[in-house]
Amino acid sequence: MINIIKFINGEEVISHLQPVQGQDEFFMVDPCVIETSIDVQGNVKAKLYPIAFFSKDNMVLLNQGAVMYTYGPSDEILQAYEARNNKVVVPEKKIIV
Repeated sequence: MINIIKFINGEEVISHLQPVQGQDEFFMVDPCVIETSIDVQGNVKAKLYPIAFFSKDNMVLLNQGAVMYTYGPSDEILQAYEARNNKVVVPEKKIIV
């Protein structure tokens, strides 16, 4: 399941949450910090930045004591997250005339 995690320090992270087998803990898989800003027209903009740059498997153990709440992402942020973490390489299509 992909959720947005709001931490007690105010930081928001979007990640696939994977339960740790036999424990009441979760790994965050491909976690990204969500950085938001508001432009002059009042539109909210979001950028995603990966957390685990140097991680071998791109997984981080979630410290549940640091979490305020979690919620499901909007369709737009979910699409941006999935596009950013898509591991499938699609070759460029050339138009033949």
